[in-house]
Amino acid sequence: MRVGILGFGNMGSAFGRCLKEAIVYDINEEKKKLALSLGLGVANDLEFLKGESELILVAVKPKDKGVLENFKDYQGVIVSIMAGVSIKEIEKLCGRKKIVRFMPNINVLVGEALIGYSKNELVDENLLEEVLKTFKNCGSFVEVREELMDSFTALCGSSPALIFELIDALILAGLREGFDYKTSREIAVQILLGSAKLVKEFEGEVRSLTFKVVSPAGTTAEMLTELERRAFKSSIVEAVRKATQRAKELSKR
Repeated sequence: MRVGILGFGNMGSAFGRCLKEAIVYDINEEKKKLALSLGLGVANDLEFLKGESELILVAVKPKDKGVLENFKDYQGVIVSIMAGVSIKEIEKLCGRKKIVRFMPNINVLVGEALIGYSKNELVDENLLEEVLKTFKNCGSFVEVREELMDSFTALCGSSPALIFELIDALILAGLREGFDYKTSREIAVQILLGSAKLVKEFEGEVRSLTFKVVSPAGTTAEMLTELERRAFKSSIVEAVRKATQRAKELSKR
């Protein structure tokens, strides 16, 4: 499908890098230059974008959602990645269209995003398959009920920041123990990559993998005891809950 990208900020440009071919519209001249540098086309106005695109990826900030009022005559598919903006709200702005809602995360940059999606009834299964195929290089997909999109935003959209902070903490720990930055970084990254792969291929409960690492009165037991004392797991669960609450607050604006 011929793709147009409306808005070329962090997420719009991340999708652009994965798609390789797309037409971009943004009012910012620097972002237009970025699109051109990536080998993408640039539309000078919305009419050109609409005329050349079978699908338009709406990647503007939620506060700028009013731009969708210019798409009442658009006949293609609208794919929105605006956080907190429901399909019903999109329909109010641009009318009854074929609408798919995506909730990605920043890992789109390396083609490893997990993208939650929902759709309205005008999008049949064949069209949905075509839409998902168009974005296949951006990551993998999971269907999410519309009412769970705010929770998915917190759990999937925001959680890469949590993982980045964990990696940074491991790097800091390595530095404290005497390793140089490069070595600490390599250790932290490989720990995450290897552990994630093991979890993905392991069919049992994740916690049982922890027990395979722990020895009685050993170093891992000492580490886990300290994390438990500091409420490590419950802090993460509560952080996700707070992020979900914030996503719901933003969706009501």
